[in-house]
Amino acid sequence: MRDTGVRRVLVLFFLILCVSVRTLGAATDGAKQLEVKLTEIGQENCRGMSDLEASVIGLKLRLEIKNVADAKLIVSKNIGLAWYGIIIKRGNDRSELNIDWGITESDLRTPPSEAPPPDFTILSPGKSFTVETTVSLPLSKEPRPREQAALQLDLGTWFYVADAKPYKANWEKYGELVYQPTVSEPISFQIPQETEFTKCKP
Repeated sequence: MRDTGVRRVLVLFFLILCVSVRTLGAATDGAKQLEVKLTEIGQENCRGMSDLEASVIGLKLRLEIKNVADAKLIVSKNIGLAWYGIIIKRGNDRSELNIDWGITESDLRTPPSEAPPPDFTILSPGKSFTVETTVSLPLSKEPRPREQAALQLDLGTWFYVADAKPYKANWEKYGELVYQPTVSEPISFQIPQETEFTKCKP
């Protein structure tokens, strides 16, 4: 993990187009609570070390998570550490990858029922905070023109196995708990030609 922010590398074979597209990150009551803007702060295009290893685009992103609701929100500071899906759009083609995350020991913990723990923040309406993460996008080794694509993240907001609804009720005096996935705003990025990839440090 870097001092400048959270870094999580995901392997995505986004050249395989999925035929089914679902509606992502909708809250159960239909009301939008968070707005997540992505800003590219770096891109590294790494050539595969062998013919069997894919070239990889590494997008370093800054996520601005903003409360767009009319009430205070209780939001996990770990948003951006994991996402349940990635949407890639290239021209008229749209691909989507759904992620199944394994359960870790930390996920099995239960937060205190009395009040939100330190890994949550309470956002007043209009307020925001930022995190940084890295998404790695492998490409097949084949000739391709330089082109633009768009990316969105379907972000997790509740990182416990325990049901969030009892905590939503218990923490109500502090704000409204955000526990449904939320989809970021799209961001444009460049897919370079294969000849533009370089050898990167491991």
